[in-house]
Amino acid sequence: MYRSLREIVGYRVEATDGQLGSIRDFFFEDRFWTLCYPVIDTHNWLPGRQVLVHTDELGIPNWNKQSIPVDLTQEEIKSCPEVNEDKPVSLQKRQKVTDAVAMNAFWAPYGMTAIPIMPPETLKSVEDRLNKTEEGNPHLRSFNEICRYRVEGVDGEAGRVEDFIITDENWKIAYFVVNVPNGICGKKVLISTEWLERISWEERKVFASLESKSIQKAPEFDPNAPINPEYEIRLYDFYGRPHGACRAG
Repeated sequence: MYRSLREIVGYRVEATDGQLGSIRDFFFEDRFWTLCYPVIDTHNWLPGRQVLVHTDELGIPNWNKQSIPVDLTQEEIKSCPEVNEDKPVSLQKRQKVTDAVAMNAFWAPYGMTAIPIMPPETLKSVEDRLNKTEEGNPHLRSFNEICRYRVEGVDGEAGRVEDFIITDENWKIAYFVVNVPNGICGKKVLISTEWLERISWEERKVFASLESKSIQKAPEFDPNAPINPEYEIRLYDFYGRPHGACRAG
């Protein structure tokens, strides 16, 4: 069944022996469009920590109670990685920028020559870090981050990412919900992840292999109505895509 990921953010998380906290974000892999980790804020139980639990450890959500069980004990949760140990690409690149700014600040102009104002061994450590390859998975993305990005079609900007639609049986991302210009509030349309080409952190954009005008004229999506096979067929027909790619059809 399809679910809004925005609605799941905020759900409580329960260990096998007690409550853990609540979901603050999801990290996903942009090559396979699969959710990898919910970011769990452990609140007062482990103050100041946000831990990552792989989606393989998640049980069947209780949609009515807005909670998700985790097949781990509270003690096992303590050894789970924190956000800073497996950063999405946005945090990786922000760290690079921070280091570059710091690197620039280490040098003070003196006439026509720049001289270091920090010990050489410290300066060398920063240089090494800047020259290193990306740490972690360069395809790991943050849901909260992407929901502020613009959507770029092959002929220009189409709208803004507002939500993801996932399949709750396997935590796969099926569609991006895009808010496109239409009157005062705009309208919501869906773009299949099959029609997305890449995500750019530098440009804060998601690039689609569709014309922006087509995206803006796509069948309107109603978040309060279920996505049924008829809607998906209409959506795929509009873009001239084969029905065999429909999830629910």
